[in-house]
Amino acid sequence: MATKGIDVSKYQGNIDFSKVSADGVKFIIIRSGYGSSTSQKDTYFDQNYSGAKAAGIPMGSYWYSYASSVAEAEKEAETCLSVINGKSFTYPVFFDIEENSQATLGKTVCTNMALAFCKKIKAAGHKAGVYANKDFFTNYVDGDAIKTAGYYRWVAHYGTTTDYSGSYDMHQYSSTGSVNGISGNVDMDYGFTSFSSSSSDSLGATSIDNSGSTSTSSSNSSSTSGISAGTKLTLSNVKLYASSTAASSAGTKSGTYYAWDNQKLNGRIRITTNASYAGNAGQVTGWVNLSDVSVSGTGSTTSSDNSNSTTYTVVNGDTLSAIALKYGTTVSKIVSANKSKYPSITADYIMVGWKLTI
Repeated sequence: MATKGIDVSKYQGNIDFSKVSADGVKFIIIRSGYGSSTSQKDTYFDQNYSGAKAAGIPMGSYWYSYASSVAEAEKEAETCLSVINGKSFTYPVFFDIEENSQATLGKTVCTNMALAFCKKIKAAGHKAGVYANKDFFTNYVDGDAIKTAGYYRWVAHYGTTTDYSGSYDMHQYSSTGSVNGISGNVDMDYGFTSFSSSSSDSLGATSIDNSGSTSTSSSNSSSTSGISAGTKLTLSNVKLYASSTAASSAGTKSGTYYAWDNQKLNGRIRITTNASYAGNAGQVTGWVNLSDVSVSGTGSTTSSDNSNSTTYTVVNGDTLSAIALKYGTTVSKIVSANKSKYPSITADYIMVGWKLTI
């Protein structure tokens, strides 16, 4: 079920947050600033933060980016952290990437900038995510890479629904909304992921509702003997459930899946489609009864069936052609060997931090 939210900045002026809350707003994302200087702090940030906190509205924040390199994105993250120092958020701190000049940098650079920003935000103890419009997430930012890294996705596409093909945690559906307590237009959002009240990003035990979102749960769970995160599972017409307590199944699954973690809740475990997705927020396929699955083995993000293989970690500036030359192989062989682990890999596209089987 979607929750109602808004995002605000200095352009909304003075806000009566008690009226905003009474109008059914369940979360608010506040602009903290833009660019790489603390002088670019949103002039209403502190006021908006204090007002939303006093009204008991869960908050997140976003930082508008003008970065044109990974180094500049990291600088923006450091500036953002300086501005939000001492403040806590239930929702993520988002990297807002939407400048046309950034699109000209290409998908790899834009994605790496987003990942670099999020890495610093998460290291400082906050949840981290990326905001972009549908076009950016489709053509310039690899949403799968953002999700695989454990960060959240907030897609802007106006209309009550979006045909964006990727997965996402939040949807900005209007820039002309109306909410009590705010004069003029305000951006409207749907939230599909329930975030814990903790400021830090702890994946913990999660369950998905019928919309595919996640919510925190920790009761009645226990470790599952013989199964760890990434354990390979074989399913044969196994019923899939939207949560650990759902009475009716959401369909059936067959084939190879992997344990999302080692926790059993009400006799069920979470599954995912790739061993490298284990433990990553937003990558839970659903819940299955443990008694219905067969344990096939353990998956790994770095191992290979070929005992003579080498694992190489991609660093900034790498290209597949250079890596292939270094190890005396071909680009096509590297792509083929890593396609199941990294579905978005191509001859021209790799990501910093990927552990490639050579």
